[in-house]
Amino acid sequence: MLEMAGTPARPLIDSHLHFGCASRFDGLSTYLNRMNIAGVGLLSLPDHERINFNPEVLYAKTRLAKSRFAKTRAATPSGAGSPAAGSVSGGAGVGLSCSAFASFDYADRFAPGAGIAPLPFEEQVDRFAAAGFDGLKLWEGKPAFQQRIGMPFDDGRFAGAFRAAARHGMPVVLHVADPPLFWDQSKLKGAEARLGWSPGSDSYPLPSFEELMRQTVAVLERHPDCVFIFPHFLFLAGDLPRLAALLDRHANAFLDLSPGVYYYAELHRVRAHAIEFFNTYRDRILFGSDGMWFCRESAHLPQSGLDENCERTARLYRFLATAEEFPNPFQYTMEQTPAVRGLDLPPETLEAIFDANYRQRIWKEPRGPAIRAVSRDAALDYLELFGRRLESLTEALRPADGGAAERPARRSDGLSQASRPGAGEQDTVTSFLAVVDHFRRWGHE
Repeated sequence: MLEMAGTPARPLIDSHLHFGCASRFDGLSTYLNRMNIAGVGLLSLPDHERINFNPEVLYAKTRLAKSRFAKTRAATPSGAGSPAAGSVSGGAGVGLSCSAFASFDYADRFAPGAGIAPLPFEEQVDRFAAAGFDGLKLWEGKPAFQQRIGMPFDDGRFAGAFRAAARHGMPVVLHVADPPLFWDQSKLKGAEARLGWSPGSDSYPLPSFEELMRQTVAVLERHPDCVFIFPHFLFLAGDLPRLAALLDRHANAFLDLSPGVYYYAELHRVRAHAIEFFNTYRDRILFGSDGMWFCRESAHLPQSGLDENCERTARLYRFLATAEEFPNPFQYTMEQTPAVRGLDLPPETLEAIFDANYRQRIWKEPRGPAIRAVSRDAALDYLELFGRRLESLTEALRPADGGAAERPARRSDGLSQASRPGAGEQDTVTSFLAVVDHFRRWGHE
């Protein structure tokens, strides 16, 4: 582990952390303790084999609410140290405040022709709110994923969902684009295969960077009452004037700093302007690690171990809070910019980014925190529907073996024990079953 992966000197709210494997909860807890995390935004992701990881996100929210941590929120600068995480019903003891962000169900699009019915997006948002999710995590602006589902995120079919999110007070974490240089095939060095890109080879062409920016402005203008959080600095770290203009025009737009390792070199190159930007827009920027906590057997998912997740957070903290120099972590710009220097932002800017913005803008403190209570009954209803759809997707994706196997007995959660075609999927299915068992026991322990 690199020297930089020490404990940050001040508490952080990690607004952007992906969780998708029940068996990795202990590792997640260790990370939160080690990195002085005072609160967290737990994010799902869509997945063509698992639908999404909403069940695990809700599971982690309930467990974090009742976990005792070595460093509690009482140590935060704002002094908001009450057991407000107990707003997650069923919790006991001093827990960690956290928000859960759900992703949409695309099982029908992941297995076209399998007869899986689509779920209206607005109906999904209402179901998420009832179960206890606090916001939405959308990957619909990720170029390869938008190409896969075949619809832009400013499509009218999403309009009801954004209105519902605003009605429920649920912010939308919306991933848009990738680093602009990824559209330059000469610079990718073969990475397009890893990225899942296939420009021009499908019925829905890979969207251009400018097209994705157009969609971004469109949803901001059409849904001014919906809060949108754009991770990775909206991939506009190389064009700060354009990013400033967008923030000036749209009060409902926020940024999170989840790395996004591309931006270290971009901001380093214009360090003085970057410092000015952070100070000017400090109330619109959230700290986020982009930590990955998925099942290790799922090779197609982003993978990070405990040390790597800690390193990512420590690097970003160091970049914001110090003027130290360290190696550029982005492989595509290492040659031109081998090292980057931290921004050494002033204390008032750091406090806003590390903690205060999330509390005030997302949790609505001091009125809140606006963290939705988890309903055990609504959660179990949601998990039952999810299990039925997961089994349908698994059956549709299983390769034909030329024979008719006897249909296995179905569990009451809708998922049969035999719906496990591969090692990776078996692990994520096992994770789902562990979540179901957790909610069945929850409140009766």
